Amino acid sequence: MKLETVGKVITGGFGDRAAVGFLMGLLDRVSPARCYEYIRDDMELLHWAKEADLAKYQKWAKRARIQDISRERIDAALKKYHPELWQVIHDTPGGPAWFDRQIEQMRQKLGLP
Repeated sequence: MKLETVGKVITGGFGDRAAVGFLMGLLDRVSPARCYEYIRDDMELLHWAKEADLAKYQKWAKRARIQDISRERIDAALKKYHPELWQVIHDTPGGPAWFDRQIEQMRQKLGLP
């Protein structure tokens, strides 16, 4: 999906779904073994994101009506769309805390409350 399309979805009133979808999209490219490495090495999920792309997402996120990207909502989406990653996160020592940090880092990088 193009960055501009995501921006239109976010500002069109579907911000909550787009923000959760953004995180699920990031996980599309992560294998269970790589997820384990991220947890083990305490690596940030967005470590590769370019500042220019994040700046666009921040601009769109500020105009969006994003209210409910809670840990519970993201966890439910993860279990539904990436059950193998959900299992790795929940079975790996420190995995749930690592995932909480990823959610918080995403919120901060997008400038969300």
